[in-house]
Amino acid sequence: MVQTPTIPEFWTAIERGQPLSGEPWLLELEKAARSEAAFDIPSARKALDVSNPTDTNWQGVHELLSIRVELREGQQQALRGLKHRLADLINGGLDDASLARAWHTTGVLHLRLNEFQRAEAALLEALRLIDDSPSRLW
Repeated sequence: MVQTPTIPEFWTAIERGQPLSGEPWLLELEKAARSEAAFDIPSARKALDVSNPTDTNWQGVHELLSIRVELREGQQQALRGLKHRLADLINGGLDDASLARAWHTTGVLHLRLNEFQRAEAALLEALRLIDDSPSRLW
């Protein structure tokens, strides 16, 4: 049996371009994260559709990736709905690594909505929580 990495290890491996091993749902989640970062929206959506983590902590990662994919699509009418989903996610008890990324995503969303003060506050919160992660995706 292959050991599942921790969520911070997952994010760090994705951001450093390191391969992961694990259950099929984790490998699909990895594929979704890499596809989202590469702006390959169809592949990211497909991988998210197949990935179905049962652990609530990993479900938060799945939801964050789903939100990031929708944000990358840039559909203006969908952006406001993402604010509520991100707020629910942030208030839902994410681990610090995912929480930092959720705040970063929130900042990007506010920028897209021309809400610059809110974007600044969200990005500062992300910086406060950031772990020892490569900054190239941030």
